[in-house]
Amino acid sequence: GHVIGAITPPSGPYVQVSSGKDFSCGLRPNGLAVCWGDGRRGNTLPPEIQFKQLSVSSYSYYACGLTLKGAIRCWGERNKNGYTEDKEGPFTQVSTGNKVTCGIRVGSSHLECWGVGKHVESTKHLDHEWEQVSAGFQHLCGINAYSEVQCWGPRFDGNAHAVAVPDGFVVA
Repeated sequence: GHVIGAITPPSGPYVQVSSGKDFSCGLRPNGLAVCWGDGRRGNTLPPEIQFKQLSVSSYSYYACGLTLKGAIRCWGERNKNGYTEDKEGPFTQVSTGNKVTCGIRVGSSHLECWGVGKHVESTKHLDHEWEQVSAGFQHLCGINAYSEVQCWGPRFDGNAHAVAVPDGFVVA
């Protein structure tokens, strides 16, 4: 295979795990992140600070964590498009995707995304309160304050469309 580095996690207790492009990170009970797998871009070297949540990009070689104070700190692949930029909070959640990072702001519960792609641009026009967000390859989904799932992002024709949502979920 092409994976460089340890492919099995270090032993010990974890409270969260997130996997992405050829690497994974786990969160220890003490808040420290541990990463393993292909680390050629520094993505297996998290900062030595405490986190309360982690998100590993499923497409790019970077990860981000939500610090105890609610800031978003990223490590790994650095770029000129800004999707690995650190952001001051406070945020309640972080999610990483294909060259996009999103967070939900404390207080307003507004979604803030940065990086590249039409799904990032369309997020700027969503004036809702959010409970959760998940960034994917070319789309984003979130749960709004009414417990409804909403999804958006470009399809292969370049236009923004709602993506298929399983039965039982509401798309607003």
